[in-house]
Amino acid sequence: MAKEHEHTLHVEGMTCASCARTVENYLKSQHCDNVNVNLALAEATLTATEEFDMDRISKGLKQLGYVATETEQEDAELNGVASLHK
Repeated sequence: MAKEHEHTLHVEGMTCASCARTVENYLKSQHCDNVNVNLALAEATLTATEEFDMDRISKGLKQLGYVATETEQEDAELNGVASLHK
């Protein structure tokens, strides 16, 4: 079984709840799990397997009228989460 990783995307171009639903539905159609789109923060969080392809996601969302970039998580945050699982 492939390991899942958390991803956070900054999504530009969402102006209403319908936009957020469109982004959410697209991400779910790309086999992303635990998708949560926050319109106010212009952000989408999700979990996906190691096969997650940000280029494909970005191109698909661009065709729908949105610009998506993956945000970098702080090393300290990642280390803090890792230490909780020890």
